[in-house]
Amino acid sequence: MSINFTGIPVDKTTITKRASIFKNNSIQAYIVELDKNNFEDMNALRDTAFKWYDNGGRYAPNIYNKAVDKYKFNDISKEHFYALTTQQKDFEKIKPDNILGLMMFSETKNFDNEINYLEVDPATSKSKNLIREYKKVGSRLVEFIKKTYNKKSIFVQADSRAIKFYKKMGFFQLSKDTMERACQMYFRR
Repeated sequence: MSINFTGIPVDKTTITKRASIFKNNSIQAYIVELDKNNFEDMNALRDTAFKWYDNGGRYAPNIYNKAVDKYKFNDISKEHFYALTTQQKDFEKIKPDNILGLMMFSETKNFDNEINYLEVDPATSKSKNLIREYKKVGSRLVEFIKKTYNKKSIFVQADSRAIKFYKKMGFFQLSKDTMERACQMYFRR
């Protein structure tokens, strides 16, 4: 008999939650690696992707599609799918309503590792009055990647709206595309 553990918590962290107009509280969160071969993990990822898409999210559906895609590029040695969640236990069944951030990360054989996609729940990142309910969700995911995969540089094709965020995280800009919708950025080791 084999036991299949899923939604493996790989790092404990803290994020900030808005308590009132003038006060924020630190709350505990976990970064969990989702198993693309596990039905429960993929259901949580699918449900999160659809919910975020309905709220204006752009990348969560791509993360889900890549997780269920069977095609593998030759240079990629391993793809990782991470979720930052406020769920505190029972990680064998990740609850989509607790997921605040998603990331797809690729370890490569010959090139720099890559952050393929990173998205924070659009319903919580900006409320109706344009004040963020949660802070540090995206930065905690990037910090985890920088700490965990510290042997190689990290590449990201950043959306123009995320350039400032990645610069703050220590990445530097290499180039912009001609339409100025994205740019290539690196975190050098």
